[in-house]
Amino acid sequence: MTIFFYKCKINNNIVEGSVSAKDMEQATKQLEDKGLIVLELKAQLAQEKTLTLNSNIKILSLKEKKDFYNSFFRQYKAGISFFEVFNNIIRTSSTENIRSICFSVIKKLQKDNSFENAINYHSKYLGKVETALLIAGEKSGKLEKILEKISQQIKEQEELKAELISKMRYPMTVLGMCIFASLVFAFFVFPAFNATLDSKTISYTQLLTSALIKLLISVLILGCVVVKIKTNKEIQKNFVDWVLKLKIFSETLASYYYSTFFMVLSLAQDSGVPIAEAINISSKTINLDSIKKRILKMHRMIEQGCEIATAFGSAGIFSDYAISQIATGEKSGELSKVYDDIAQDYKNICTNKIDALLKKVEPTMLIVLGIAILIIGVKFVTKYTDMLHSFL
Repeated sequence: MTIFFYKCKINNNIVEGSVSAKDMEQATKQLEDKGLIVLELKAQLAQEKTLTLNSNIKILSLKEKKDFYNSFFRQYKAGISFFEVFNNIIRTSSTENIRSICFSVIKKLQKDNSFENAINYHSKYLGKVETALLIAGEKSGKLEKILEKISQQIKEQEELKAELISKMRYPMTVLGMCIFASLVFAFFVFPAFNATLDSKTISYTQLLTSALIKLLISVLILGCVVVKIKTNKEIQKNFVDWVLKLKIFSETLASYYYSTFFMVLSLAQDSGVPIAEAINISSKTINLDSIKKRILKMHRMIEQGCEIATAFGSAGIFSDYAISQIATGEKSGELSKVYDDIAQDYKNICTNKIDALLKKVEPTMLIVLGIAILIIGVKFVTKYTDMLHSFL
């Protein structure tokens, strides 16, 4: 038996779903016997194995999110049914993980025929914020616009990540060269220099072999440290906490969170989501407890009937410009546009802070390199001076 996805018309309403049949002719007959007028009927892509959530599906990476939501947006915009959208993504997806998620979504849709339940069930993998927006957009009939905005946001995140990596490549290369040069001087140059000054017989082959072994051991130790940091969540948390105590880092991260918060809030507002629920959805973009507590306080005030601008002002974390704009938008009824403008403003602030931070990285690396050279010079001069004193 084959699963067929259908889009049918009945009593001037469009319905979607799936039906199991031997072939397309039998599937059509089953639907027509129910009084449905068949508009679309397509067979599900065959799967050789059953995919399960526990063993096959992982959280979408940023690149996978970009591919998934771009494809979802293009096909939904073309008027393709949910069943066929996910089926087409299975056919065209570049990764097994996306195919596994889409296949699981299809199975869920077949089970209860509910887009909300199927998407919400996979929120961990598709992204909690994106999932909440998809459900809100589908309920309000603005899913196409939501998908476009989600695709745009993911593209901006990818561009920001690429820009950061590009700008950090040079200083990190300089740092790596400094570390490598220091190890070469410590394991080879200094021993050779000391042996020369002490008039000892030097076996450069033996010295080079010893230096290479020590260098390899040092690289392995550094590699183990990096792996330990990458796999230990507690170490990462402590490091992040330490970094965030530095004002420039904490302000930059906060600006990024505020930008994302207002961007999602704008989307939710535009989809007709009640303001209290919209704030709840938007708060999922924030991972800092200090900010989340303020947002929770603001959320409670709005639930109790407080004015939106007053509640935002009481949080004590947003700029005076943002508060004044919200107050204006609340009176004019254009809060969605106001939230979008505020998101863009915080995004510009975040970008400027990142640029300022990166401009300080290069001179810092040069200072570190200068100190390293100074230490090396002092070591050479000290050894040479000690040798001269020994002859006097």
